[in-house]
Amino acid sequence: MSKENASLKQHDWVPRPISVVAAGYAHFIHTGYTLLKWIFTGILWSLAGRTKIPAVVDAPVLGSEGLEDSAINLVNNSPTGRALPPRFPVVIFSHGMAGMRTSYSQYCGELASRGYVVAAIEHRDGSGPGTLIKRHGKPDRPFRSISFDEVKVENNKQYSQDDFMTDRKALRSAEVEETVELLHKLQNGHGHDIYKLNSRNEGSISLSGFQKRLDLTNIIIAGHSAGATLAMQTLSPSPNPKLPFKGAIILDPGKRSGKLNEDIRVPTLIANSGSWSREIGHFNRVKNLTQQLMRDHLTPKAWFMTLLDTAHPSVTDAPLIEPWLLNFATGATLDVHAALKAYVDISDDFIRLVVSDRNEVLGVLGRAANDPDGEVVRGEREAHMDLTDPDERERVRNDLHSIEVLRQRHEGGGKGAAKISEEVRWAVHVAPTITPISAPENGD
Repeated sequence: MSKENASLKQHDWVPRPISVVAAGYAHFIHTGYTLLKWIFTGILWSLAGRTKIPAVVDAPVLGSEGLEDSAINLVNNSPTGRALPPRFPVVIFSHGMAGMRTSYSQYCGELASRGYVVAAIEHRDGSGPGTLIKRHGKPDRPFRSISFDEVKVENNKQYSQDDFMTDRKALRSAEVEETVELLHKLQNGHGHDIYKLNSRNEGSISLSGFQKRLDLTNIIIAGHSAGATLAMQTLSPSPNPKLPFKGAIILDPGKRSGKLNEDIRVPTLIANSGSWSREIGHFNRVKNLTQQLMRDHLTPKAWFMTLLDTAHPSVTDAPLIEPWLLNFATGATLDVHAALKAYVDISDDFIRLVVSDRNEVLGVLGRAANDPDGEVVRGEREAHMDLTDPDERERVRNDLHSIEVLRQRHEGGGKGAAKISEEVRWAVHVAPTITPISAPENGD
């Protein structure tokens, strides 16, 4: 990196002000809002108040002029014989319920290190805990989570929970469309204009550097939980010139975020956590949908699989910040770093397959189904505790210092401490029939 980049700042993992985010989390559990706001503020400060995302703000694009350290070889394909900078495929990532743009920084950052531009959206549909709306010449405006119970309907109009989720997905889809449009503007050389409009005063170095560096013929939509449901939604109708996605990475598609879209006509990878696949009803819905996509010839390439010994938050940053919390609160036993790497590896393999348009695959994607009915998943762990479940959130709400008890138990190696494994195991439920290839050995 250049000397100029070394002095650039890093973003806080919990965006400031922390009180706005804490108020949103307190609101999610619907009790004692004023008191819990301060309690959650203290907890967030304690757990992650000083945590920084390990990346600099406004870093130049790889291959930019003056960037000394290059992790890839540039292809010498210009008419003049000079090396041209590469164009990078793009991943647009949508966060889940109670998530933020920073909640998946390790997954998104590691994907970026593999040669992709990753755009992580912070949705303002009321699904995140809290965000700060900043506009030039106007005071900052906090915006926190919104529940269905708070919706006011005019003229006594009938409005259901399903209507609420449909409207929420529509707003998210519009935000994805705006992101695609913004990427086209960056590609076409309008980076400096976008910087001038940015009320956060970031992008003076990097945004102009995206000109002609994005491969917008290869955009992948990805998401987790409610974000996964949204990612599936953006694929209908297809093809859609406003949402020209080449493939989809679906991580733990939501159980309560609306009906899953069945009109998907691009290669799709659905990767569940262990805890997410244990519910037989949801498991069967996702399995049947994946099979239907290939049976109806909507897409020839669709996978449904589960990363064993993991839980719903395993792909987020949370377990990296406090591994003991994931272990005790969810029952996950796969090492948090191994789990995150497994999610990134399979996403990377999938993107490379989609971008190359080949009919050959690497790694897990080349395996035949070894657990079509989910018996391995449901048998791996019957007793587990999952804070994504409303009953478990109720337990935590009634016993807030149980978190401290769990920490002390973990540090002391006492009763309840689970054995952590580094063995990555995938259960493949649905897979297409394509030709697997082996990874090249060192030196090839």
